[in-house]
Amino acid sequence: MTKASRNAFVIVAAGLWSAAWSFLPYAIYHQLDEPIRSQMLETASTPGLALGKWLGLTATSGQSLQVAAIFLAVAALTALWLATLSWLDRRVDSAGVVRWGLQTAPMLAVWLFGIVASVTMTRGMSPNLAVASWLIHIVSFIALPIFCWRAEIVDATSPPRFWGGAWPGLSAIGFAVLMAASYFMISAALDLLARVVSGGEVITALIDLLITTPLLAAAAAPWLQRARGSAVLAAAARAMHPATLRAVLAVQLRIEGFLLLILGPPILVISVDVIYFMPEAETAFSRAGRESPALLAHWASFEHWVDWVWSIPIAAMLTWMTMICVARALRQSAPGTASPV
Repeated sequence: MTKASRNAFVIVAAGLWSAAWSFLPYAIYHQLDEPIRSQMLETASTPGLALGKWLGLTATSGQSLQVAAIFLAVAALTALWLATLSWLDRRVDSAGVVRWGLQTAPMLAVWLFGIVASVTMTRGMSPNLAVASWLIHIVSFIALPIFCWRAEIVDATSPPRFWGGAWPGLSAIGFAVLMAASYFMISAALDLLARVVSGGEVITALIDLLITTPLLAAAAAPWLQRARGSAVLAAAARAMHPATLRAVLAVQLRIEGFLLLILGPPILVISVDVIYFMPEAETAFSRAGRESPALLAHWASFEHWVDWVWSIPIAAMLTWMTMICVARALRQSAPGTASPV
């Protein structure tokens, strides 16, 4: 399969995957009895009806327009994503780096188990234990570089299944903390910008990604090299080469884009249903003096389970893959980082 045909397959598959998830509320509400079924199907079609009115296609069903619009929008965004990756992948094959990162799945599973267990065990217990659990959660994320930023691991053709951490030295850690503090300060400023600028969320998300790239590269390079003293700044400076930053950005875009394409549609559909559609259904049954059917109760339970359970593993997987794949991309694109003590 050529690259063009492979990209075409990904574009169509992404559009179909999103369109299929957007159809799910219709499938759920279609099982209800009249007149609530018609009311809920019309409610779920509200975005499509608005689009049809805007396009002058009032004779077309809102459901069809809504599903078709989602397919086309996601397909177009996927095509733009793939084109951007093709432009960035000049020195390092980001797809190959991510495939290598997937081989660290056993260690990632151990990491996920520790994080989820630390939070789940204290769920519903006293506030003090819950706070302790979240502290464990936070410390686990902070300790990620100790496991992910190891030159002997990311240089290996095939990573080991399990490994321990390695201390890079106070100089490298101090510089990484400085980069993290810089990121949090800039992120706070971007949050303020998003509140005062219309459509600022999309703009700030792009700016955030562009800012993360040099800060992450600058923090990782001395850590991988286990640099000390003035060597820390020298290693960080070498990581600022444009080709190296392109490689780091490509890895981040590939991982985040892939997770967004796979997990974004179900999470978005479930979130919209929980916030907008499900309350309408419950209100309709309440006005009719009837109890919600078991189908809706099971569906609501599933939505709340997804909303709570998957937020932590998704964040952990994204962080782990980004950290370890960025480290490998740095080692492949910046020869100056390939000299650990």
